[in-house]
Amino acid sequence: RHIHDEMDFVIEKGNKIIGVEVKSGFSYKASRLNQFQKQLKPSKIILVGKSGIPWAEFLQINPEELF
Repeated sequence: RHIHDEMDFVIEKGNKIIGVEVKSGFSYKASRLNQFQKQLKPSKIILVGKSGIPWAEFLQINPEELF
C-alpha cells in the first residue's frame, strides 16, 4: 500500500507536506490519518467536510495560505 493512498490529497511545498482528507459524513478512520502522520510527518492535516472545514470555505482558501 502506497503512503499517499492514506490521504485524499497531499500538498507539498519545499520540505513541508499537508494532508487533506475530504469526508462527506462525520466519521473518518483515524488509523488512516495516524499512518499518514507517522510515515510522512506532515506540517498539518486538514479535514474538509462536516467534521472539519466546510468544503465551500476550503475551496476559497488560497493554497499558499495553508503553509
